[in-house]
Parts: sequence; C-alpha cells; structure tokens
Amino acid sequence: MKKLILLLSLAVIANIVLAQSESS
Repeated sequence: MKKLILLLSLAVIANIVLAQSESS
C-alpha cells in the first residue's frame, strides 16, 4: 500500500511541476 501512496504522490508532484513549467 505504501508504494501505491508513493506513486500517487510522485504523480501529483510531477503534475504540479509540469503545470508550473507550462505557466512560466
């Protein structure tokens, strides 16, 4: 279960980074 949470958190972080790079 912890691996699933880690993957989800990584996906969220990746989305935030991509969104920030797109906006700038």
